[in-house]
Amino acid sequence: MSREVKLGLLTFITLFAAVWGYRFIKGQNLFQPSRTYLCSFNDVTGLAVSSDVTVNGYKIGTVTDININPNDVHTMDVTFRVDGKINIPKNAQAVMRNEGIVGGKTLSLVFESVCTGDDCAPSGHKFTSKSLGLLSSMIDPAEVNEYISNASDQVKDLVKELGKDGNNGKVDLIVRNLELTMANMAALTGNFNKLMVQSQQNMNGILANMNKITKNLADNNAQITGLLKNLNTTSGQLATADISKTMAKTNSMIDNSNEAVKKLETTLDATTATMKDLNTVLAKVNQGGGSLGALLNDKKLYENMEATSRNLSLLLQDLRLNPKRYVNVSLIARKDKPYTKPENDPANQ
Repeated sequence: MSREVKLGLLTFITLFAAVWGYRFIKGQNLFQPSRTYLCSFNDVTGLAVSSDVTVNGYKIGTVTDININPNDVHTMDVTFRVDGKINIPKNAQAVMRNEGIVGGKTLSLVFESVCTGDDCAPSGHKFTSKSLGLLSSMIDPAEVNEYISNASDQVKDLVKELGKDGNNGKVDLIVRNLELTMANMAALTGNFNKLMVQSQQNMNGILANMNKITKNLADNNAQITGLLKNLNTTSGQLATADISKTMAKTNSMIDNSNEAVKKLETTLDATTATMKDLNTVLAKVNQGGGSLGALLNDKKLYENMEATSRNLSLLLQDLRLNPKRYVNVSLIARKDKPYTKPENDPANQ
């Protein structure tokens, strides 16, 4: 074999090894059949080219490309390859999940059954996608529901035991005291509601009176302002007044007041005697003695006097308004005008 042939074979083997090694590093195996699929996500943080593609945790391929969707810049198109002869159904879903707290992300293909024939997804098929958070990736929702159910049952059992008579512990005592406190609060609230209902009318009356007082203050604001000004003026005059003269006048007023008090005492004595006489007269009046007693005790007499007084008032009023009806002074005889009844007749009022 010539040296040129050997050199050509070595070059071919070297190039083949380089290509195979590069593809192997990227997760591609040239000696295995593979199919390429697509899926899309709004956010591919943590997902990278060469990330694993798994089914139930078993690696079946790798992510080969990530690009922005040309029709929607908010969507990222992910291309991945599936190696081997595993058939993926068309209704499978590509789920992006976390590998761990500090790890990257992987694509997990989720489907219910193995496909056959036309039900299998051909190369280039685009799967529906879903992204799971860190907690959802690490814990199965079914397990979470089971944990919550168990914890809920235990809490219910604990709550049933809390607060029962005979149980020991501060928590039980607190719960029982809390029940008594709530019962007392309910009774107190009921009594307070009854008191509020009973006091509603009084409160309405108080508020109405307050509104009247406020309105009166507002209506008499000018008078109150004038009164305050007068007080200020009086205070200023008192401040500038001569104290000695004021004291002298005050002493004189006190002396005059003493004399007035003495006179008042005399007047009170006379008034007392007069009141005694008046009481005697009133006693006689109450018994019906005299004209005044008859007037007070005889209702018919009182009504007759009231009617007489009213008729007299009407007569005087008509005499004032129509004097010619009663006094006719005329030097020349002339025809009398007919009497015209006044529009505002006092007798009709």
